Amino acid sequence: MPHQIRMRSCDRRFLMLQGPHGPFFAELAAALRRDGAEVWRGGVNAGDEAEWRGPGYLAMKEAGDAAAAMDRLRITDLLLYGEARPFHAGALAAHL
Repeated sequence: MPHQIRMRSCDRRFLMLQGPHGPFFAELAAALRRDGAEVWRGGVNAGDEAEWRGPGYLAMKEAGDAAAAMDRLRITDLLLYGEARPFHAGALAAHL
């Protein structure tokens, strides 16, 4: 069995890009924060901001904004809904 390194939640920094409609991302973020993680939400429209509850909302206009935030905030985990969405694909390509 390969050796696995497990990070504690307090060592993790999440960036959530566009997610599914509804409260799922906000509720997941709250649970991650309770476990000690830092969480930000990158949004591209008013709906993204309206569904976010809590601190850490980052308005973004283009994929490069997400890549820059990942670097600046030292993001360890990227969560998104639909990696083929043009914004998400661009963010992944710009960061890798």
